[in-house]
Amino acid sequence: MASDDEGLADVDIFQEPKDYFQSEKPPTYVEHTLLSGETLKLRLVGHNPLWGHLLWNGGQVVSKYLQQHAVDLVQGKDVLELGAGAGLPSLICAILGARKASR
Repeated sequence: MASDDEGLADVDIFQEPKDYFQSEKPPTYVEHTLLSGETLKLRLVGHNPLWGHLLWNGGQVVSKYLQQHAVDLVQGKDVLELGAGAGLPSLICAILGARKASR
């Protein structure tokens, strides 16, 4: 008489089905042009259709403001960016002469 467990030897109960996870989406690249005319090309990581466009637009606005006020806000200062997203403001601060830019 065959045991009920014989057919279960090849079954992995902790393995997700083949199509359980969504396939990885291709990376998205964006460009930002500084007031000086220099262009930065950034690779965005992750995908969030609900908020990603707001974060990128916010980063562009903050970056423009930092460029316009670099002498007072950036040059020779330590800068910490919270909620970095693509990190555009940190990159702008590094380019504009921040002593240290972290994200």
